[in-house]
Amino acid sequence: GPGTLYHLLDQFAEAGMIAETRAEGRRRSYLLTARGREALAEEALRLESQLQDYRRILGEEAVK
Repeated sequence: GPGTLYHLLDQFAEAGMIAETRAEGRRRSYLLTARGREALAEEALRLESQLQDYRRILGEEAVK
């Protein structure tokens, strides 16, 4: 729910992964920081590795 999203945004901001760029009333805008881009790249590599394992074990046809 919305509470989960706002909680995650707070956590990402506190961890320095995002920075608030604008606040208009209740609307907020954020940008990824360098640290956030690094974390995103690491997560993408982790997911790619899992996908490669999945394909190796179950074969290409399992992905389609």
